[in-house]
Amino acid sequence: RYITFVDWDSGDLAVQDLNTGKKRSLTNKGSWKKSNDFALNSKWSPDGKQIAFNWFYMKKPAFVGIRVVEPDGSKLRDLDIVKDSNASQVCDWSPDGTQILGINWIEDEKKKLKKQIVLISVKDGSVTTLKTLDSSKPTDIYNVRFSPDGQYIVYDFLESEGSSKHDIYLLSADGKKEIQLVEHPADDYFFGFLPDGKHILFSSNRKGTWDLWTLAVDEEGNSGMPELVKSNVGYILPLGITQKGTFCYIHLKTMRDIYSIEFDPEKGEILTPPNKAIKYYEGMNDCPDYSPDGKYLAYVSKRNIRAWRKTPLSAGNVLCVYSFEKGENVEIATKLNVYGSPCWSPDGRFLLITGAYDEKSLGLYTIDVQTGEAKPVVIDKSIQRSCEWSLDGKSIFYVLGGRGDGFCEVLAKNLETGEEKSLYREDKDKRFSISLSRDGGWLAILNNKPQKRELRILPLSGGESRVLYTFVQRTGHYLSHIWSIDGRFILLPKFQPKGKIDFNNREEFKWSLWSIPVEGGEPQEIELGVWLIFNLTMHPDGKHIAFASWGFPDFSKAGPTEVWMMENILPSDKK
Repeated sequence: RYITFVDWDSGDLAVQDLNTGKKRSLTNKGSWKKSNDFALNSKWSPDGKQIAFNWFYMKKPAFVGIRVVEPDGSKLRDLDIVKDSNASQVCDWSPDGTQILGINWIEDEKKKLKKQIVLISVKDGSVTTLKTLDSSKPTDIYNVRFSPDGQYIVYDFLESEGSSKHDIYLLSADGKKEIQLVEHPADDYFFGFLPDGKHILFSSNRKGTWDLWTLAVDEEGNSGMPELVKSNVGYILPLGITQKGTFCYIHLKTMRDIYSIEFDPEKGEILTPPNKAIKYYEGMNDCPDYSPDGKYLAYVSKRNIRAWRKTPLSAGNVLCVYSFEKGENVEIATKLNVYGSPCWSPDGRFLLITGAYDEKSLGLYTIDVQTGEAKPVVIDKSIQRSCEWSLDGKSIFYVLGGRGDGFCEVLAKNLETGEEKSLYREDKDKRFSISLSRDGGWLAILNNKPQKRELRILPLSGGESRVLYTFVQRTGHYLSHIWSIDGRFILLPKFQPKGKIDFNNREEFKWSLWSIPVEGGEPQEIELGVWLIFNLTMHPDGKHIAFASWGFPDFSKAGPTEVWMMENILPSDKK
């Protein structure tokens, strides 16, 4: 009947009655100006009388604590957890309500972060460690839950170091016995136990789409063959399973898509409004780039939302090429984990892209569009995703730094001789994006430093760069930019509110394209009416522009996610 959530207008924990729609806050921290503290990871106790949640104390030294509150907001208290952990994430309650199941981040003797599955006493906050995992990445362990009888704990975890595939494990409640329940080359995510305690619910992409499955588990943890519950459920995150067997989940509905517009370069006007250019795996597509002949669009399909922030191993990303003539989409069969923006070679045979096979192989690679063969060009942990080819295809331009390395640098590399040359450098930790003019004579460099940003142009024939445009970007997003075909102006997206931002009015968050004249003059705003604009690419005809965006979310009706309930999970003969 109730659901807890974080009210991001303040950071407070809140609860909503699903029958009446009424909402109320359970904490009262004040506005963001008063405090930067916030709630996260709320879990209901089995009897519904308490809620445990993480509380992020942001005053230095920052600390992640655990709090417990009753559904009416009364009896709010902090658990006195021992301070030998860096963070304690709330995952579940024990069936008897005496302990909280959590994940701790700890430092080992080598100062390396590791994770532990722990039990936390609701009475005094004492911590019991059940298992230490050799990992610290946020997406390595996804969901941890008790069985209904409290005898077991089930979780999913990466099958091996450097892998991108999750499997599902069963751990005895005392931490002494562990069994692998699901071992499969696919990506498998545990969602929870069904009320009978004999079946688990999980999501898997083993059939090529994200489907929902059940698996029978006996007292010894032995499992049978999984049974399909529902195909193509998409990208969902579990909220829990009610005592009546109703599965509650979040449907991740609106993420990035690739849009295209028709543009009048002379008048600086939009002739056709943004329309989706790619309708395969909608909501998952990013980083478009038109081929030199304009017949194809390369892009990255990011099909595992849970791994979007996992860098450099971007599990679930697929490099794709869409043919406008055939209306068909081709997936490039490459073993490289791709996550950067693909850039076509002048002859249309290769794509230059940021990627990695493992933690040590992060860099720029060329990928043969026909065979998928990937060859390293630059291997460096400080590589940025912005890159360009020279017009003759014999050299590339790329960016290093901006990852806490204390510098950011634009370089050129001759692919025939291997010679590298520094073109522009700042000894400050910034992030540059670059764009080559259509005549190959100029490189535009955008400083993506938060707040005040700077667009400069650099003559590749020699000489000093000059600042073309400075502006304030009110968000920390990484921006791209492109030259017009005739080289007279540069297009860049930005968010520039006309006054004080009303964070309750999402209409104010619409972005625009700005046309910046290269030879001087006033910048011109081109309104698109979309929310966020990334990865611009210009068609060779100079009239069509493609970009990634969150599109037109109607915040008056629904946000980018929805809460759903699914009934009748088990066949009737097993209920």
